[in-house]
Amino acid sequence: MVSAAHALTLVLPACVFLFALATFGCSQGPNAVSPAHRTPAAVARAHTLVWATPTEEGTPVTYALGDDGETLSQHEGIRLWASGTEWTCEVSAPSIPTRACEDGAERPAQEGQGVRVRLVPSGPSRSALEIVSPASGDEANEIQQSARLLASIGPYVFVEDSTFTYTCGAHGNTGVSFAVWNLDEGRPVDLLSELPDREHVLASGKSAIDAVPDAIDFSRPEDPPVVTELLPRIGPHGRLETTALVTVASCYACTAGGWSSYTVSAQVPVPLPWRLHGLGDPPRAVGLFAEAHPGLTVGGYSVIP
Repeated sequence: MVSAAHALTLVLPACVFLFALATFGCSQGPNAVSPAHRTPAAVARAHTLVWATPTEEGTPVTYALGDDGETLSQHEGIRLWASGTEWTCEVSAPSIPTRACEDGAERPAQEGQGVRVRLVPSGPSRSALEIVSPASGDEANEIQQSARLLASIGPYVFVEDSTFTYTCGAHGNTGVSFAVWNLDEGRPVDLLSELPDREHVLASGKSAIDAVPDAIDFSRPEDPPVVTELLPRIGPHGRLETTALVTVASCYACTAGGWSSYTVSAQVPVPLPWRLHGLGDPPRAVGLFAEAHPGLTVGGYSVIP
């Protein structure tokens, strides 16, 4: 929940593309259109787009804001402004071929479901970007893919892709990946490698993991801790802050912390990567909007020049 002190998390853990297409705020095809409430005057005065949800399970809504944080118009779904145009997201769930288990315990082929997520510009000067592609089945017996938009800060879109696969072994496994897309550049960027003082970040994360009761840390020199995800948020003074997810190897039954199977993870605060630092403070309108709507969780914002 958003507090009046602006402690706004930008993470929406329940916004899963595969299982909640409408809830996530993506259209289910190129012809789907979200209803809008807007006036010509509101279009001219809007300087900031903010998307937010009433609950983790709620449908995201994008709000066009004036300088004082007042809502001038709103749309169902997530809309972003970058590279001189407005962007919406489009999702599809293609089937993935699977196979039966023939060795050992026989098991017929199970469902194979992938996810494709595209960010689509409204203007003709930019091309659509596929930010999540369907997983490769590799003849798995079962495969289930999902994705979630973690946050958006200006032109940067933070997305997580998770795939459960069963290949006829003792148990299935979940693999997770993370990416940050720069809509201005039309490509993913590696913000994880740009974190200042990475050694301190890794040491802090490992200490946080080792402090958790019953956490099993299998990290060693040849398999050290790694930074697997970066989560932005707005701090109590309206300033942009980031948290990193540090992950270590562990046992399958010990899996915890929200990353892949056989891992344990913990979040630690980190300095801003230089790309986010270069954006400056979030617009004043974002903090004012959040303060006026304590029942909303802010997911992201972008600035309309």
